[in-house]
Amino acid sequence: MKEPQPAGLKFVYWFAYYNLSSPSVRYRGLYALRFLKNEYKINSYFIVPRYTPSGVFEFIWAFLSALIFRKAGSIIVIQRIHSGFIYSTLLKLLIKIRNDNTFYDLDDADYLEHPPATIYYFIRNCSAVFTGSRELMNNLSPLSKKILLNTSPVPDPIVFKKNKNQLLTIGWIGDFRGGHSESMKSVFFPALSSLPFNIKLILLGVTKNLNTNFLQIISSLSRMCYWKYRATLTGMMNKASSKKLQP
Repeated sequence: MKEPQPAGLKFVYWFAYYNLSSPSVRYRGLYALRFLKNEYKINSYFIVPRYTPSGVFEFIWAFLSALIFRKAGSIIVIQRIHSGFIYSTLLKLLIKIRNDNTFYDLDDADYLEHPPATIYYFIRNCSAVFTGSRELMNNLSPLSKKILLNTSPVPDPIVFKKNKNQLLTIGWIGDFRGGHSESMKSVFFPALSSLPFNIKLILLGVTKNLNTNFLQIISSLSRMCYWKYRATLTGMMNKASSKKLQP
C-alpha cells in the first residue's frame, strides 16, 4: 500500500554541502528527492556547490527562486554546510529572510571537525533541524527546540532475505582518516577481537589512496583473529572498477 503523500509538501529546495561523492548528499538528498518525484510528483531544486559557470547559474536560479519567487508548499533544506564562504553566506541570508519551513540537515558531528560557527548559526536560525542519530539530537538540543530524528536507511525492495546466515556480517562504510582512523583503531577493531563468535567484516569506501597503516592493521588483525572472522576490504578505485583484498 502506498504511503500517504507528505501533507502540504509540493516542492523542495535542497542545498547540499558537497558533491555526489559524499554518501550523505546521495542518500539523504538526491535519492530522497528522486523518491518524492517518482512516488508523489514532488519536484525540487537540488544544488551542490560547483564553481563552474553552469554550477553558479544553477545556484543563482534556485537561490533567487527561494528568495523572491518561493514556490507554494515548499521547504528549504540546508545540508551540512559548515564553511564561511560565499555559498554559506548567501544561504544564511536566505533563511534570515525566508525562514518559514527551513531545515538544517546534519548526520555527522561536523562541529567537532570544523569551526562550528556556521553550523550553529543554521541550527539556531532554521525553523527545525534533521539529525541522523539520537546522540546528535541530544548534543544539539540546547541550540534548537525543534530537532527531528531522520536516519539514513537504505531500503532495497528487490532484495529479500530467505535464510538466516550463521555468520554475522558487519559492514563499515567510510574512510580511514581523522576521527574514523582513531575510532577504528581504538574501539572498532579491539571490539571485534573480543567477540566470542565468528564474524565476517566488510569494509567499503576506501579510496584510491589506500592507507598503508590501514592495510597493516587489517592484515595483523586477520592473522591474530583468523579463527574468529574473515575480512574483505573493498577499495573503490573509480566508478567502473573495484579492488578486493582478502587477508
